[in-house]
Amino acid sequence: KLNADVTFNNTGNAVTIGKVQGTGTLAGTGTYYIGDDNEDLIFTAYSNSKIVKRGEGTMKLLNLGRIKAALEIKAGTLTFNQSSLADLVIGTNQLTVNGSGKVMGQGLLSSVSVASGGTLAPRSLYSETNPGTIKVNGLASVAAGATADFLISNSKNSQMQTKYITLNGTVKVSLTDDFEPKAGTSYTLWTASASFSGTPKVSLPELPAGFAWDDSELLTKEGVLKITATDGIQQIGDSQEVVCEVYSLTGQKLQTFTARKSDITQRLSAQLRSSTYLVKMRADHQTEVRKVTIRK
Repeated sequence: KLNADVTFNNTGNAVTIGKVQGTGTLAGTGTYYIGDDNEDLIFTAYSNSKIVKRGEGTMKLLNLGRIKAALEIKAGTLTFNQSSLADLVIGTNQLTVNGSGKVMGQGLLSSVSVASGGTLAPRSLYSETNPGTIKVNGLASVAAGATADFLISNSKNSQMQTKYITLNGTVKVSLTDDFEPKAGTSYTLWTASASFSGTPKVSLPELPAGFAWDDSELLTKEGVLKITATDGIQQIGDSQEVVCEVYSLTGQKLQTFTARKSDITQRLSAQLRSSTYLVKMRADHQTEVRKVTIRK
């Protein structure tokens, strides 16, 4: 236990600690590895040294700003909650998520980088079932193989507020158990004041018959997802990855491939002769059939 008047210095070495208790200070130019005991911990200490969170437990930050060094989440979960988004969680240092690590919280970060295998989930009240907001003063980056996890409820939705955002992993959207869709409703999942970049996969939950997702304005600086009314046939968003089966008008199956919906016509134009084809598309629990005419 680190009492308030105690400073532990790693003197440039790597130090492994199962759990840290107390309000003392971790110091030194080395790295502290915390969490190998796989237990949950409430971190209340101060740190001027890099911390790497390992193990399957949850690390809860109650007193934001006490960590004034880089923080890396390699396994388990980091959680924090500050609705005002006023105080930097770890000062001006970068939060890094990789391995099987997950950040589930609400608060203000200087920058955040999520590598393959990691998850960034804006949530409030330390709970998976409460949407929250993560604000980032600089760059929020989600690499290929990583997940940006958004939750939508009847009253609010998870959101990221950033200056720059790069999404190349999966944008996953889920709904609370009591969610009721309403046509015409829109949800802003992120805002990037400077720029948006990336080509993420988009994973959307199934909606009841009569409703469909419109993600035509999602992959922009203001990532907006909408619900529209349909005639009962679910429509697949243009940015979703679909499994395509291509048929001639006489019913002959010509090919099967996987592609983003918006790229299908271009791909068929490069591979097939001029004609009209039936394309059956499947994504998650949705199916759509349309005619595609190729003219060369």
